[in-house]
Amino acid sequence: MTTIDTSPAGQIVPLVTLTIGPNTYRWAANATPLSLAGGTQVFDAAPLMEVEIAEVGAGSEYEIERHQIKMPKVAAIASIARVRTARIEVTIEEIDPADELSRRKLWYGSVVDIEENHLGKRDLMLLVVGGLKELMALPLGIVTGSSCENALGDPICGFDVEGNKHTGTLTIQDGIGLEVVVSGLSYADPRLWYRGGVRRDGLWVPVRGVNTTPNSLDLDFPVPPDWDGQTVDVLPGCDQQLSTCKVRDRESQFTGIGYAMPPYHPLYETQ
Repeated sequence: MTTIDTSPAGQIVPLVTLTIGPNTYRWAANATPLSLAGGTQVFDAAPLMEVEIAEVGAGSEYEIERHQIKMPKVAAIASIARVRTARIEVTIEEIDPADELSRRKLWYGSVVDIEENHLGKRDLMLLVVGGLKELMALPLGIVTGSSCENALGDPICGFDVEGNKHTGTLTIQDGIGLEVVVSGLSYADPRLWYRGGVRRDGLWVPVRGVNTTPNSLDLDFPVPPDWDGQTVDVLPGCDQQLSTCKVRDRESQFTGIGYAMPPYHPLYETQ
């Protein structure tokens, strides 16, 4: 891994472009805004932004790895992080501000996770971005299973979560409801609960992570305080791996779809 020089005095400046549907956001790790492409692209100044990417070159597997961007907090992006309703495309470039012809693209991918208030700072967020393999996961999942009769746009076609749910007593671990423990839940294979959810009275709180030391679940947003000590259902997730569903004898129903299909052909339109 390598970290691009983001000091204001550096000759090379990282550029980050985020695209959410029709909306585009641009930042430059520079003390002042940069106006490029004949003034049609304005990159806001973000001198404290840090961009960490893989080495790019012959034989590089940069499209498979995940990287991090520390950047100013944007309300539109933060709200998407909470509800997971849209895909955020990421383009990372670099440029010598004194020579616009030096501009070159380093990396392309999409956001796979967002941490608001990074390091306890309310104006900072951390983006975890994945490359081309992340984009291919869904199309490959469709090829994996052929017995699902649902068409695109129908409800998620996956394994039977109701038949494999776990019921237990929830205990809030962190005082705010983002980390919980559910009695009797087996944490031996975290993949079984990743992207699953905790449910009570019709409210579903997605699971974003599974801890084994000590055993607990990390959630996308806090559960209501009155859930502490109450009975909840934990529904299994699917991490888009056939082996996960095979554990529950649901291979025939696994397709890997149900999140967000790429809005373009992943083989020919990634650059």
